[in-house]
Amino acid sequence: LGFPANRDFIFLFIATFPVILDTVFKYWIFRYLNRISPSAVATYKNMNE
Repeated sequence: LGFPANRDFIFLFIATFPVILDTVFKYWIFRYLNRISPSAVATYKNMNE
């Protein structure tokens, strides 16, 4: 269907898509936590140190 398989594109997609998805998810969680409870963000930062 559509384009012929391009192995380089598939490998690049597999390598970058999860990283981008993880970054967006963590940013969204951080913004959501910051809106709900700033102390939760402070606790999260202390856990990561």
